[in-house]
Amino acid sequence: MTGPLFSGMGGHHSARKACTTCKTDLPVEDFGLRKGKPRSQCRPCVNLGNQQARERRRAKDPEAYKADTARWNRRVREKRGPEKEKHFNRKTRLACKYKLTLEDFDRLFAEQGSACLICHATGSSVRWVVDHDHQSGAVRGILCAMCNTGLGQFSDDPDRLRSAADYLERARVGRGKWRAA
Repeated sequence: MTGPLFSGMGGHHSARKACTTCKTDLPVEDFGLRKGKPRSQCRPCVNLGNQQARERRRAKDPEAYKADTARWNRRVREKRGPEKEKHFNRKTRLACKYKLTLEDFDRLFAEQGSACLICHATGSSVRWVVDHDHQSGAVRGILCAMCNTGLGQFSDDPDRLRSAADYLERARVGRGKWRAA
């Protein structure tokens, strides 16, 4: 960055600035820009102020806040268009829930052979989901939605899954021994 605010910096990003709210001395990069110049508040303080303002509006008139939010969200979705909206939602969900970028997802999926790690399904008609450990949050892999749902139904418990597999094997061998439905 160059200019009067950064004179003598030689173009390096080593300039620092104090936030007017939290009084913390931070690198200029930690401040958003307004009209090409760093804001007076750091990003976390701006975000906190915005959150507090939203909470005050919500407390003052919950129904009006809800209507305003819905109207704003609808306008944003319309402006983006359906394809961009779908891409944005996927990107946001991956980032927020799993700390993955779209590139991380694609790389992980390619590394596992572009197939479900359980049933080995492939193809573009399959709905792909991120499988993760519910205790640690760690990503385990990419599965088809059916297999991921199946794991969830068994509470991700390997003993329950083995017991279910044993049950199915026994039932397959002894089909004649079971009552007809």
